[in-house]
Amino acid sequence: MLQVQGYRTGWRCVDRLLPKVPTKLVQNALRKLKADHRRRLRRRLEKNRVHWHYTHRGVVMAQDSAYVGRCLFRKVWVEVHKDPATCYSEVTGDGSAATGASVMEHLQALEEEGRLPLVFQTDNGSAYREEGLCRWLKEHQVIHLRSRVRLPQDNPFVESAIGEAKAEVPPGTVYCTFGKGVEWRSPWEGVDLLAQLVDRVNQFRPRPGYGGKTACQLFKVVPSWKRMIKRRAFYSAACRAIQRATLGLKGRKARTAEREAIFRTMECFGLLKRTRGDGS
Repeated sequence: MLQVQGYRTGWRCVDRLLPKVPTKLVQNALRKLKADHRRRLRRRLEKNRVHWHYTHRGVVMAQDSAYVGRCLFRKVWVEVHKDPATCYSEVTGDGSAATGASVMEHLQALEEEGRLPLVFQTDNGSAYREEGLCRWLKEHQVIHLRSRVRLPQDNPFVESAIGEAKAEVPPGTVYCTFGKGVEWRSPWEGVDLLAQLVDRVNQFRPRPGYGGKTACQLFKVVPSWKRMIKRRAFYSAACRAIQRATLGLKGRKARTAEREAIFRTMECFGLLKRTRGDGS
């Protein structure tokens, strides 16, 4: 019956179809059947879940915008960046929405510090599609790993960084909220507070999947990709793989093939390991 009607069916619907069965028995049986279904579904998802392990620091920099509230009737935005190899996150921005110029400015700062990533991972925001930024990435041999349209889970690392920071409570306060209904005295107030919380997570949050180390500890011990490969070699291989994978494809199929080509290139260079199941 549930396989036909669906496991969201309430006990009242089932009770009407079984008038001779006591209501309490229907409720208990339905509760157990739904619990068994959730358990089977969870096991199936765990069995097919793909785990990502980046072996070197600075291979990927994931970026996304976070809405933290309003100031004088204008939205306040913060740019969050995360390195999935170390879980180390950073915050930039001045409260304004990201533009191609502001994103490029941050990438240029990373280049001056010797931290320009091999892969720049973003969603499909207008700032990341600007012609000037796309041209700059090509000139500096940075692969742009873009999410598929309306799939935020394609950029999960920075999404989790934003969620972790927003869930933190600053010292001396009972709670902290960001987003809808929050008013800041200045845009910098929202930016600075989120930056403080991100730093707190970096310093004190142990990562069970990374040996229990914090992001700051991982940043010190995980080796850089520069010890292993040359940027030109990786960029050329990734471009060739993308061209072969997307030949004759358009739309979402092309984007999916492009993403897989980038991941496979990272695997070929020993920069990424993907495992299925329990992640071992």
